[in-house]
Amino acid sequence: MKIYTSLFPPIKGEIGPKTEVNESKCKTCNSLLESNFYKKIEYVFDDWNGEDLVKGIGCYLVSDRLKRILEDKKLKGISFKEIIVTKGDYFKFKSKAYQEEIPSFFEIVIVGTSKGPDTWFKKGDICNECNKPSWAISTEGIKAMVKSQDNQDVIPRQVYRDSWNNEDAFKLEDPADPIFTENFINVLKESKVKDVTYKEAQWV
Repeated sequence: MKIYTSLFPPIKGEIGPKTEVNESKCKTCNSLLESNFYKKIEYVFDDWNGEDLVKGIGCYLVSDRLKRILEDKKLKGISFKEIIVTKGDYFKFKSKAYQEEIPSFFEIVIVGTSKGPDTWFKKGDICNECNKPSWAISTEGIKAMVKSQDNQDVIPRQVYRDSWNNEDAFKLEDPADPIFTENFINVLKESKVKDVTYKEAQWV
């Protein structure tokens, strides 16, 4: 089973003013205490060309069509939260839009967890108040974010196989992007989800 990270679908708009951020933070280290960054999301579309998976700041959003497919496939490690969909002032439907209205969209909430070595981010001190560590991006992490995955100098994102709970989407302890299994990526391919790039990760 291969694994992937840095899933990057198209950006079709921006986070809107009705969005509410989880602001519950540790008083000592300022770390977010909630696992999910957003309480509520509004996404303002600039255009829509039939994309079923789009990206916002700190979130992945899926159409109702793709949500139903992911649920039917019984993929593990994800849940869904409906968002507010809004059209921008100069919104346009493009030629490959498969219906006349933007469908409902949902945030993919990653609930799966696993562990890996500190390659892209280095763990710092543990906060005495919330028991969470600080994180700093490493030299390898900087290289990974600015170079192609094909560059031999880049260490791939790594996951301890014995920490994996058979989930198809999961986060590691560090603040980098979540990990997705080959099962998840194959569902995107079979569903003809457009314009999505990703990098291969590595079991250790």
